[in-house]
Amino acid sequence: MMKKNNGFYLHQQIPRMITNKISLTVIAVMLCLSLKAQNICPVKWDYSVKKINNTEAIVCLHAKIDQGWRIYSQNVGDDGPIKTQFRFKSSDDYELKGGTIEPRPIIKYSEAFGRNVSYFETEVTFLQKVKVKRYGTRVSGYIKYMVENENMSVPPDDVRFSIVL
Repeated sequence: MMKKNNGFYLHQQIPRMITNKISLTVIAVMLCLSLKAQNICPVKWDYSVKKINNTEAIVCLHAKIDQGWRIYSQNVGDDGPIKTQFRFKSSDDYELKGGTIEPRPIIKYSEAFGRNVSYFETEVTFLQKVKVKRYGTRVSGYIKYMVENENMSVPPDDVRFSIVL
């Protein structure tokens, strides 16, 4: 005879425990699928190259930002939101000249961070000057940025880019 536990025989509890675990698994899978389906992506990136002369070009990284959203500047400091960062793959065919340049951001006080933060709305173009050693080569890398609106923040995203010089 099986041991009685809390007024029920153990053989009666096992099917109930299995059913509960299956139910929790189904709920967890549905929740993950629901979050994935929402896939909030309020920033669209496009890339271009402007040839300056035979040895120099500018890589343009343009962000189109949905209404009501913002991305942060490269210069927000370490104690605030995640700053926009650019990582270029090294190559023997080109050399980065200086850092990535951004236009003047909007600067406002943020209650959430307790300090002024700098960000962009609507659209922004970041520029990276390169010394070209061989045209026709590919400049690639990734952009890491954080996006938010008045109601929510989307976790930082890494966007890969690749463009031919």
